[in-house]
Parts: sequence; C-alpha cells; structure tokens
Amino acid sequence: MIRGIVALGFAALVLTGMPVASADVVVDTKDVTATSEDGTVSAKFTVINTGRKAVDVTPTVEPTACSITPTTSRLGPRSSSVVKVTLTDCFTDTRSLVKVDLDGSGAAAPVSVSAPDKESDWAPLGWGLFAGLLLAGTVGLRGWTEHRDAQEEATAPPGTGTGPSRGQKYLAVQAIVGERMQALPDTALEWKDLGPPAYGLDAPIGNLEAGWSFKDSWVSNVTVASTAFIPLLTSTEALTAVLGEEPSAALAVMTVAGLASAALIGVANTVVKLFGASVSEVTVGGLILSTAIVVFAAGFQVVTVGVSVAGVVDSTALVLGAAAMTAVVALALVAYAFRSLGQTVRTGFADDLPEVPATALSDWAATEPWEARVVAAGIRARYAKWLVLDLQRHIAFAVPGEDEWTAVSLPPAPERRRSLL
Repeated sequence: MIRGIVALGFAALVLTGMPVASADVVVDTKDVTATSEDGTVSAKFTVINTGRKAVDVTPTVEPTACSITPTTSRLGPRSSSVVKVTLTDCFTDTRSLVKVDLDGSGAAAPVSVSAPDKESDWAPLGWGLFAGLLLAGTVGLRGWTEHRDAQEEATAPPGTGTGPSRGQKYLAVQAIVGERMQALPDTALEWKDLGPPAYGLDAPIGNLEAGWSFKDSWVSNVTVASTAFIPLLTSTEALTAVLGEEPSAALAVMTVAGLASAALIGVANTVVKLFGASVSEVTVGGLILSTAIVVFAAGFQVVTVGVSVAGVVDSTALVLGAAAMTAVVALALVAYAFRSLGQTVRTGFADDLPEVPATALSDWAATEPWEARVVAAGIRARYAKWLVLDLQRHIAFAVPGEDEWTAVSLPPAPERRRSLL
C-alpha cells in the first residue's frame, strides 16, 4: 500500500511538470537563477528523495565546456535536502542559460539555470566623486582669487591700474565738494583718511541684473551642457539597442548619481542666502560656495554617467566616444563657471566711496543766505561719514548769532488766582 501511495505521489509530480532525476528523486523547480558571490557562481536546488535508499548526487551540465561541483554528494532516504552546486565558466557574454541534470542519468528533464543578475558596479560613483571635488575646488579657487584681485585693484596706488584708483576718486570728490563749499558759509571741511575697501566674503555683490536669481540665472546656465548629455547616455532604449539588453545595474548607479546631484543643487540654492546680513542679498562667499556646490553636483553626475556607460560597452570606439563626451561636458561646466563667477565677483565690488550726485548743480544751488546755509548743512550731512566732526565748529555753525535773532514781544503770563482756603 505504501508503494502505491509513493507511486501516486510521483505520478502527480510528473503531471505538474516538475523535473525528476530518478524514479525516487524529485526537484521542486524547473528554473533556477544562479547567484554570484566574490566571483563564485552557484545555484541551489531543493531535492526530495522519496525512496528507501540513499541516492548519489552526480550532476552534469550542458554545455560540457563548463564544469559543475556539488556540495552534497549523497541524498538520504525519504528526506528533503538543499543541494548547492558551483558552476565554473558556464556563463559568458553570449551564454546566459545552462541545463543541469542533478543525478546525471538523464531520466528526467534537466533544470534550467539562468545567469546571475549582474551586480551594480559602484566604482563610477567614486570616479564621479573625485572629479566633482576636483572641479568644485578649481572653481572655488577661481572665485577666491578673483575676489582677492578685486580688492588689490581697489587699493592699488595711482597709475598702476587701468583706471583711476580709489584714492584718486576720493580726491576728485573732495575737490568738487570743496569748490562748492567755498561759496557757502562754514567752508572748512576736514576729510578722513581713506581706509581699505569693505569687500570681504560677506560683502554683498552689486551690479546684478534686475530679476537675477541664483536658481534661474545661475544653476540653469551652469548645468546647460549636461542637460543634453545626461538624457543621451542614460536612454534605456539607446543602451538596449547597443548592448542587446537593458543594463539595469549601470542604470541603477546612474539613477543614484542623478538623485544625489539634484539634492546638492537644492542645497546650493539655500547656501547662497546663508551669508551676509540679509537673505535678500547675494554675498561674495555665498556665491562662490554655492557655485562650487553646483559644479560639484553637475560634474559628479556627468563623470559617473560617462564612466558607467564606458564600463558596459565593449566597442573601443564607444568607450572613447563616451570618454570624449564626458570630458567636453566637464570642461564646458568649468569654463562657464570660471568666466561667469570671475566676472560677477570682480564687477560686483560695490565700493563705499563718496560720489557727487548727478543733480548737484540744481540741488546745491543757493541765491539767498538762508538757502546757502541749508545747502551747506545738506552737504555736510551727505558726506558726514567721510568727515572729521569738529564739535566746536559744528555748534558754532548750528547756533545763529545774536544779530540773527528776531526780537519777539511776548504777552505777560496771566496771574494765577490764589485759592481761597
């Protein structure tokens, strides 16, 4: 009776399509996907021995060019075991499926073993990180040197620059103001010595166009070279057409690089506002640091994608093409950041030198003595920051003389009525 039950069970397994290795051995699956760990490719099978006797495991593999080594050599009677086999030289670029016969008898259909899923190669992220840091450091150094040169030019001695120095501009304003003050009361003006320009890393950048924004005017322009490069090389259809299959592992690495790049650019949009007295101002340090972050993010993504694509293609021409495109885009990023950042930092120097107003001829005009005094006071107030304050002269000027007072007869104060107590 027991033999009848076993026979019925075996017949049911055959009808369900499960392959068997012998009359008493059953494998619980038709298809297995191999795994790869530290370069060793292996596959596991759950095998049931329904017989009363032990069964030797002597697997064979088709094609015979590859070899198979089992970790289990014998199956106990009436037991279920996991048989692991090591496959050597079985899967190549042109072969992704092999047939395994676990007992080597050929009594049952062999099990199909597929090639292991390709592991993601994270090395391109390392190359992208290195390249991004290199590009960002280069651009940051460029911004710092432009800031330093702007300060040096502002404090250069007369005759050493292409235009008038700060000292010459300061003296020119003094001459114009002094010429006007000679015809006004209290003409003595004592000017302070000109100090160094206030153009530190926390100084606001001037001369920005109306409506300028870091996100719209800067990030979009810095990354314009990568907007066409990235979709081209990460196109699944294009890579599948070239490789014959979808490079899922490489695409996963590219996706990680894209997400990290987008997050960094978002951070850069915030960092540009973290320096300075107000979040509405764009400062020198904020612009340099934010630009370096954007260049790092774009360079990191571009180089990661380029190295990933070069690693999955076999054609030398395609590898060289991917490398050339990566280099061109990276150089375009740096070239634009170099030119734009340097120009913005240098021309954004907003010096605090005094200036003569364009409407000075009308604003400083005076025909009456009282108008002259008002104009003189207005000029003093305008240039008070650059003047040495003489308190005695200031008080003497502010208080009129006795001859300028107008006598006014005031009515006597009403006598207060005494209270009757």
